[in-house]
Amino acid sequence: MRRLLSLVPVLAIVILQAGTAAGQEDPKARKEEAKKLFLEGVDLFAAGSYEEALASFTSSHDLNPNPNVLYNIGMCQRELGDFAASLQTLTGYLEKKGASVPEKEKSEIEAVIAEMKGAVGTLEIAVSEKKATITIDGKPAGGSPLPSPVVLNEGPHLVEVVKEGFAAEKRTVTVKGGEALEASFSLSPLLKPAPPEEVLGPQAGEDKKKKKKKKDILRSPLLWSLLGVAIIGGATATGIIVWKTRPGPMEDGDWIVHGK
Repeated sequence: MRRLLSLVPVLAIVILQAGTAAGQEDPKARKEEAKKLFLEGVDLFAAGSYEEALASFTSSHDLNPNPNVLYNIGMCQRELGDFAASLQTLTGYLEKKGASVPEKEKSEIEAVIAEMKGAVGTLEIAVSEKKATITIDGKPAGGSPLPSPVVLNEGPHLVEVVKEGFAAEKRTVTVKGGEALEASFSLSPLLKPAPPEEVLGPQAGEDKKKKKKKKDILRSPLLWSLLGVAIIGGATATGIIVWKTRPGPMEDGDWIVHGK
């Protein structure tokens, strides 16, 4: 695999020298900076400084994207033990290069990919709510539902699912090489806050109950029937309610109050 690495700097330099950052301001300067970063990455990789080499290759690719640099990025990720990322990068390299990849080189890269597949697992994440944000080990993985299972390195991974209006769910999932796992997350809606009068304390609750009881009493048909009887009875005692009225002099029997 070391022999395979030696092929890439030459190929990538050719692309860097020929490529341009179309539509970007001063593409020549960007191309020169990308070439400089790429050569730094080659030296760092040779010295075993894989993390620094990865940073240089990544910056070079950001300035002047080309598929050949993806190969070097993927090999740095492999040396750092990030097999899941390396698989994605090297697969992308083969897809973008297509038929232009020499058959021998393609076979060697496919052998590396097959080797790393034994060191990763897949995790299919199901969420009860759509458009929830999923993060794995603090990095965004997408929104629910995810289009496909996530490829992860062996070991524990913290999966967190968040959606506005729902309680966040998080769980640690341990992945084994070559294993396909599933994890389901059921989000629970957050409870709406109680109205202010409900949270002022016991006394406020008692006052509310008393007010409600008073309203119920005032609305009672029985109360109004009793009040009607009481009013008529009171008026009868004082002799002010007329039983019936008619024009002309009032005669006996015209009054509700008899005997007065």
